[in-house]
Amino acid sequence: IASLNQTMQGHLDRVVASIGKEYQLLRQRVASIESKLEAGKQDIQALGSKKFELDALEREVATKQSIYDTFFNRMTEASSADGLETANARITDYAALPGGPIKPKKQLIIGAAALASLLLSMIMAVLYEQMDETVKTVSDVEDKLGVKLLGLLPLMKTGLLGTVKKSLPLNPLTFEDKQGTFFEAVNTARTAICLDDAASFRKIIVLTSSVPGEGKSTTSVNLAYSMSKLEKVLVVDCDMRRPTLAKVCELPVDHHGLSSLISGVATARQCIHRGVLDGAFDLLPAGPVSEQPLELLSSKRFEKILESLSKHYDRIIIDSAPMQAVSDALVLSRYADAVLYMVKSQDTRLDVARRGIHRLKESGAKLAGVIVTLVDIEKMAAYGGDYFYQGYYDYYGYNTNEMDEDHGRGKLSLTQAEILRLRSDDREVDLDLDYGYGPSGYKQADPHPFESEFDFTTRIEQDDRTRRPASRNSNRNSNRNGSRQRGRSEKGGLDIL
Repeated sequence: IASLNQTMQGHLDRVVASIGKEYQLLRQRVASIESKLEAGKQDIQALGSKKFELDALEREVATKQSIYDTFFNRMTEASSADGLETANARITDYAALPGGPIKPKKQLIIGAAALASLLLSMIMAVLYEQMDETVKTVSDVEDKLGVKLLGLLPLMKTGLLGTVKKSLPLNPLTFEDKQGTFFEAVNTARTAICLDDAASFRKIIVLTSSVPGEGKSTTSVNLAYSMSKLEKVLVVDCDMRRPTLAKVCELPVDHHGLSSLISGVATARQCIHRGVLDGAFDLLPAGPVSEQPLELLSSKRFEKILESLSKHYDRIIIDSAPMQAVSDALVLSRYADAVLYMVKSQDTRLDVARRGIHRLKESGAKLAGVIVTLVDIEKMAAYGGDYFYQGYYDYYGYNTNEMDEDHGRGKLSLTQAEILRLRSDDREVDLDLDYGYGPSGYKQADPHPFESEFDFTTRIEQDDRTRRPASRNSNRNSNRNGSRQRGRSEKGGLDIL
């Protein structure tokens, strides 16, 4: 038996050693592949930079070639003229009597005045540009504010003459053209926000700004609409002084909301609107006006409500009050995984935005970056930078709902439920086309691809049972159950239903 055990042990040792070697080889291959991938990314970035340099050099060569051709032609003409004989004198012009007075020279004076006016206008424009302390370019955000730029939301134009709207487009104008420039800009901002999710998932996102009217509330709705394609999203209106999200989403403004939920006068089911904007996301409006909004947002009950909601939603987008008006955003930033700062293009002063960002950083907020709203792409193209390339979106045909007739390509449209099912469905797909299981390839049809209903009651009762210590004293249990409604927040539970 000992010999057999020794033989088995030796065999096991060899198997373990062999597996260990294979494991080390696989780790080396993974490391090699990752290094090659990183090198490839760096090469791609280097090629892009060299392409710009090549284009600049080609334009410079063409310019110098044109100058060379001009000088060469002039030299040829001068050489030909030297060989011709010319007369010593010739009539250049016949004398004529003047038709008017020689002085004063009115045309010269008018021309000089026009030139002086033009120069003065140019000087005034330059001085105004130097004195303008508003946010205009990407460098203003990254260099002068010292924060990351997450996106640019363009200004929409409507009407036969392209009249400019005074504010960001609200529902339903925003979502009529789901492949337009504005909607693509929102998707770009969403991508920038989600880039760092691998290191730290940004579940709770707070949006704030310096002053009212900078597109904060509308950006919240558009960002939630964009994120709802892949995730379950809840939008919370925490601007209890000037709530706007209920009106934006065309919901009754006198409905229960966050203030009702925090104060305990209504349940979560009574406060949360399910599937607003054609089922895109859920909305928790601000609710009735409260005299102590800051106290409500600073309460422990609000923190517990956010914890409960975080278990049922992939993203929670909070629309807060402006920074310069009240301190609500500073309180909300304590619960946020990311804070987005809205800046209105050519309107928000740099010193005002810098002051609000400084207050957020001092409070320890996780400031993710800045989103510039109401950007006039055509006007801002004069400043250079990334604004110029926004026009290529329409050029490549993305801003159309028609089929690509040149290539015979149709349009694939997936519902929110289908997208969520594709992200979460890990069942094996049968690709045996002989059985004809349909385009999805599943052996069994899924009658419930997406279930959005959640039960707060079951979850809260489970949390209460885990939080409360076990006790065999029946009187204590009776007293505790009797005072459950009024004392739940003190014991750590949360009865939001």
